[in-house]
Amino acid sequence: MRILLLLLFSWMSLIADGLTFNEGRTHLAKDFSTIQLSGTQRRQVERTRTLTLTNTQLDELRHIGAACPKILQILTSRYDSCTCGMAAIAVWFKPGELEVPHSYIPTSVFSDGADPWNPFEGLVIDPDGMLWLFGRSLPRNKESEAMLSMAERYRKQWEMPAGEPGLCHIDTPPAAAIRNKVAIEQTIRRLQAKAKSLPIVLSAPGFIELPKESE
Repeated sequence: MRILLLLLFSWMSLIADGLTFNEGRTHLAKDFSTIQLSGTQRRQVERTRTLTLTNTQLDELRHIGAACPKILQILTSRYDSCTCGMAAIAVWFKPGELEVPHSYIPTSVFSDGADPWNPFEGLVIDPDGMLWLFGRSLPRNKESEAMLSMAERYRKQWEMPAGEPGLCHIDTPPAAAIRNKVAIEQTIRRLQAKAKSLPIVLSAPGFIELPKESE
């Protein structure tokens, strides 16, 4: 376990550049555009952490970055890690609204770094406590399988040593967007119990945080 955590925090310290928020972490601190979501877009963000822009929204963002894609990746106000290589992202702070940082809107077609057309690859909890994988509701009898799959992906990505627990990240909604906190807590406790028996280190921002390196 200690080896896994040391590797994770060493990796994170090397790529510490990230988003800049205001003091209350309620908005981005630098230039951004605000997007108001339709009902369909709102559900997409809650369940997939991606957003398909309308033509009007796309045109507005392409006045800032000519290569802005049709689909944006969504981070939340809880996000506190590296954004190196990311492009075409929006940040979710509250219901029905996103902020798109101007510095992350592509101005030309890029050849490396994160591809904004790829779907979010992870487990998502929506504001009502439901669990989603790639936009599909995840049945309880598939939860362990999904967590193991996510952990194996991270293991290969970071070349973790054999025998160390895998890491599975559960993306949680921002605090201001939560509709049923009790249901979310129940879902996370259920996943946490399953993760202990696999074994998997579970991360769910705002609910289960990774230990600090000094711990």
